[in-house]
Amino acid sequence: MIPPATAQSLTKRPSLVEQTCAMLADHIASEFGGAEGENWLPSERELAARFGVSRPVIREATKRLELQGLLEISHGRGIKVVSKLQRPMSHSLELRVPESGELLRQLGEARRLLEPGLARLAAERRTKKGVQLLEKRHLAMERAGDVVEAAAEDALFHQEIARVAGNEVIALILSSFGDLGETVRRHTLSTTGKEKALEHHAAILEAIKEGDGDAAETWMLTHVTEAAKDLEKSEAAKG
Repeated sequence: MIPPATAQSLTKRPSLVEQTCAMLADHIASEFGGAEGENWLPSERELAARFGVSRPVIREATKRLELQGLLEISHGRGIKVVSKLQRPMSHSLELRVPESGELLRQLGEARRLLEPGLARLAAERRTKKGVQLLEKRHLAMERAGDVVEAAAEDALFHQEIARVAGNEVIALILSSFGDLGETVRRHTLSTTGKEKALEHHAAILEAIKEGDGDAAETWMLTHVTEAAKDLEKSEAAKG
């Protein structure tokens, strides 16, 4: 049995700083998730006005996000959004599994284990705002002008599903595949085209929108399995 003091600590409401951290993290993900180059947040004063809190609250929230690796605070210059957070894991994976074919196989296996269940959760926990963000990502991939842009939007669509599911841990895991994941997506999209991926995304999105966990899980499993098979065929043809 949980002692009373511990139970209270588990159920207490997030502090204002914690709430602001969450709002800032969401803002960073939506505004800079696929952006390249250096990106800077507005000043403390502007952020305080935007989120309706004091400057000390913004200051503490940005410090916490800096510790988490989302931001880099440079005195005299401002608050920079840290790009390519995923590189450390990508590099670690490449060191641990140097053979590219085996690395790609394991990446596909990891996605099959993670993403179908995540799609089910997204269908069960969907919100109107979450569905709208998924629709926005889907439309952005449809409108992408080249493979690089389409691959970036593809990755963001999958990360957004994790957020709709309410699981930031898996969202970070997916984003941490980083350069490796983008390379895989670019290769797959350049060989099979984006139409197949968009068809799967549309079915996943519709299932989430309708709250159909079974369909969302099934379509996601189909999607990641076929993507892995397409990549394996392409790698075999090269060999």
